[in-house]
Amino acid sequence: MLIDEILRQTEDFECGKANAIIIGGPTASGKTSLAIETALRKNGEIVSCDSMQIYKRMDIGTAKATAEEQSKVPHHMIDIIEPWINYSVFDYKEAAEKCIADIISRGKIPVICGGTGLYINSLIENRQYNPEEDPAVRAELETMADNGEYDLLYDMLCNCDPEAAEIIHKHNVKRVIRALELYRITGKTQCQRNEASHCVPPSVEYRTFIINMDRERLYERIEKRVDIMFAEGLYKETESVYNECKEAVEKGIASSGSVDELTSLAAIGYREMIRHIFFDEMSLEEVCEKIKINTRHYAKRQMTWFRKTPGAVFIDAE
Repeated sequence: MLIDEILRQTEDFECGKANAIIIGGPTASGKTSLAIETALRKNGEIVSCDSMQIYKRMDIGTAKATAEEQSKVPHHMIDIIEPWINYSVFDYKEAAEKCIADIISRGKIPVICGGTGLYINSLIENRQYNPEEDPAVRAELETMADNGEYDLLYDMLCNCDPEAAEIIHKHNVKRVIRALELYRITGKTQCQRNEASHCVPPSVEYRTFIINMDRERLYERIEKRVDIMFAEGLYKETESVYNECKEAVEKGIASSGSVDELTSLAAIGYREMIRHIFFDEMSLEEVCEKIKINTRHYAKRQMTWFRKTPGAVFIDAE
């Protein structure tokens, strides 16, 4: 059984010591139930590592642990922020490390569970992110964009950070501006910042386990999960969250001046449903099928990412 393999490979872990267990894997692979069982067996508490489960009231579409499941063992990093606030990997790492340190200080073992590979790597590689922003620099660059100087902005990026320019499309003005802003603030290219982000060893020993599942079986589980989401009320949940975000944007309290730029609404499940409810672009049946297709593609990308995760142990779900 999966739990037996995790227990065997963490026999040397002691409660209250600087060690933690990570359980990752593609969506619908059974991470939640395995993490809960692991936490119960290891006297642990769960720290979510999912970039969408951080948002309040987005329960069905993000497949959060149910209230019953969360009652079995304490959960952290779930329902911590409003859906109209964008949340970065820097924000996550800072908050998650505080949770992990607190759990260890109380004599328990953190069990980190999720499918967001970037978040997992930020912990095990102890990436040092540069969160600085300079409103004056940003305003200057945005003014250039407002004046239609897109080519000039991209040329500036090509001159100061050609490697970043190779991977950022010249029409993605938002990313071009952010790359220029970071260069102006730090004086370093994206490659130089990435190299600097790996230079500090983590203070916690992470033992990472990735669930490996037969693709056909995984796809069957994904399709079943999407059907359950529809039955449980994904339509109403999406409608409610979108209207909340739209109101927040109109009040000027959202992270962006447009609902289209909010991270939460870009999540698979919500973005397709929004196209049906508010823009009448697809039928409900087409939405369901589109969510299944996009989720399968996402699961494939997750596994590609996890195969490159340093020190990960793959455990076979079969």
